[in-house]
Amino acid sequence: MRSRLVLQTCSTGRLPPFHARYGSLSVDWLQAKGITLRSSVHLGATLLLFDLVGAPEGSWGPLVGLALLGVAWDLSPNLQIIIEPAEVMMPIVQLEPVPFYYRQYRLAIGLQWNP
Repeated sequence: MRSRLVLQTCSTGRLPPFHARYGSLSVDWLQAKGITLRSSVHLGATLLLFDLVGAPEGSWGPLVGLALLGVAWDLSPNLQIIIEPAEVMMPIVQLEPVPFYYRQYRLAIGLQWNP
């Protein structure tokens, strides 16, 4: 079992409702012939980019996420393509007076470089 910390940023093709910065801790469960099965936990901060009822623009709070099972394919000794088909992310843009959060279910595809 191997673990690593990776810093990431999320964004979308159109104007996103929030901006997030987070780090990921991944645990590799099984490695065989250039394919790795892994799990990831994400923790970071999120910033709301426009006003909502009950949550003003500029509100910020924690971001938590989990990907129970992902797959990594080796493209080269230092580069992997990562697919996490069932990632759950929850940006919490306001903690008080009433918590405001938005649960997201994602298919995550990315590249990971290991120097």
